[in-house]
Amino acid sequence: MTFTQSTRILACSISGAAIALVLGAGTSIAQTSWVRQITVDSPQTTAGAMAFDQARGVCVFYGDRSGSTNAWEYDGGNWVEVVTAINPGPRFDHAMAYDSSRGVVVLYGGVDASGIPLSDTWEYDGTDWVNVDTPIAPDLRNGPSMAYDSNLQRCVLFGTTITTTISNETWTYSGATGTWTQVATPASPTGQDWTYMAYDSWNQQTLVFGGASASAVTSGELWAFDASTGSWTELNSIAGPGPRVRGCAVFDEMRGALVIYGGINASISFQDTWEYDVSTGYWAEHLDSQGHTFPIAVMAYDSVRATTVAYGRFHRTWEFGGGSSVTSFCFGDGSSGALCPCGNSAPSGSGEGCLNSQDYGATISLGGSRVVAADDAFVQIDNARPGQPGMLIQGYARQLTPFFDGIFCMGNPTERIEIVFLDSSGSGSTSSSIVQGGSVSAGSVRHYQFWYRDPALSPCGTGSNFSNGMSVFWE
Repeated sequence: MTFTQSTRILACSISGAAIALVLGAGTSIAQTSWVRQITVDSPQTTAGAMAFDQARGVCVFYGDRSGSTNAWEYDGGNWVEVVTAINPGPRFDHAMAYDSSRGVVVLYGGVDASGIPLSDTWEYDGTDWVNVDTPIAPDLRNGPSMAYDSNLQRCVLFGTTITTTISNETWTYSGATGTWTQVATPASPTGQDWTYMAYDSWNQQTLVFGGASASAVTSGELWAFDASTGSWTELNSIAGPGPRVRGCAVFDEMRGALVIYGGINASISFQDTWEYDVSTGYWAEHLDSQGHTFPIAVMAYDSVRATTVAYGRFHRTWEFGGGSSVTSFCFGDGSSGALCPCGNSAPSGSGEGCLNSQDYGATISLGGSRVVAADDAFVQIDNARPGQPGMLIQGYARQLTPFFDGIFCMGNPTERIEIVFLDSSGSGSTSSSIVQGGSVSAGSVRHYQFWYRDPALSPCGTGSNFSNGMSVFWE
């Protein structure tokens, strides 16, 4: 594991209230209504797909029935048309997902301007498109569902039409090797055509909701795909939206929620917003967002601003969410989806990291405010190994990897913020500027964790451990 002093800045802005006290687990402020964004320009079609490029902080839209081959990018303020030397050609009803490990948008399949289904794979790095020559690939697909599994670094593709037949096939795509692999799953979702799909980064699973079966029966089921085992499992979700197809879905990484919008069932057209809480297993409808009814074509989750971005008919752009102020995650009790390395689990609900040699897990919390301009934030560390040094780490993405005696909770890029020497009770706090040390900008989300020395007596014998993780939405 390597931590670097990165100077990368992702610039965005969002307004909000300062929080001037120590914030513990689960503290949140959530926006629960849609807000229309007035932009200078926008794509002149809705017949496309959209994915969020985390490295560059933009939503990428591509697709057109009429023949346009230009991509569009939305940075939270305006849309910009991007002309490239190479492109996938005019198409619609294709799938796109962002491969965060390699910093490229992956595009698969769809239908060309003549109505002919396609089975090609393309990648876009923000400068140009590359056609990937895959020796094996899924058959011709019209409207497949695809999401990126950041844990196993694979795109997951499921279902929809193979020319005239509905498919229940599951495929994964490795961009590192440029290969598609069909997964032999013993069971699969009932809904196979025009499903809602998003990757649940809290539990390292791909979620699929709704869709229609091969006999045209609309589904209201929720399923989870574990790419590490190649298996689908139906989730016992409670009080859900009901059967529907052809809607949009994203996963809100700050709040741990699958967000879905709209869809159709028979002659009913829905324009409602629902969230599935992956921690509780309950669905909830955002009744206060019903006044913002509009047709949506595509959605993507802007993880830099913790906001769901939607683009739809009438060439309008909308945003929903705004994330949470501070959220704790990556607990040592297994509730976050990963187990401690050597059975050193923390008590259930304690909010701690994996147990250390003192038989408790370390915790971190935020003090001061989240206002970048104030630059008064600090991180408080408690329950770590007394009298030992440690280091505050900042990351751009969540992931869960058992490492040393704990769980490393962040993906690249990662940065060292400050070394802290702990007192006789295993506590300490940062004193340098987190804003400057982490190149933090207003409107961005960053994830934090404390790594600390635990020599000689550590449970797994590695000599060090990690606290729980903490996500911060900076203002």
